[in-house]
Amino acid sequence: IAAVEDCMDYMEETKVLIRKERRYLTEELKKLGREDILVTAGGVIPAQDYDFLYKAGVAAIFGPGTRIPLSAIKMLEILEGE
Repeated sequence: IAAVEDCMDYMEETKVLIRKERRYLTEELKKLGREDILVTAGGVIPAQDYDFLYKAGVAAIFGPGTRIPLSAIKMLEILEGE
């Protein structure tokens, strides 16, 4: 049980770090006048964190198993919308 609790603590710390880093990256790009650079996120990201990431400026989120053609289409749609 202690190992599971340690793992959960690590995951929570990692999630907080990711939140801070994503916000930092998008804010720094904005300060540099480089809002044209799209920030994407991928991997195992809890669904409840998606809204936070989108509000922080992440253009797209690609979860585990996202097929490359689908992610490419999504990115083209985002680029065409600009």
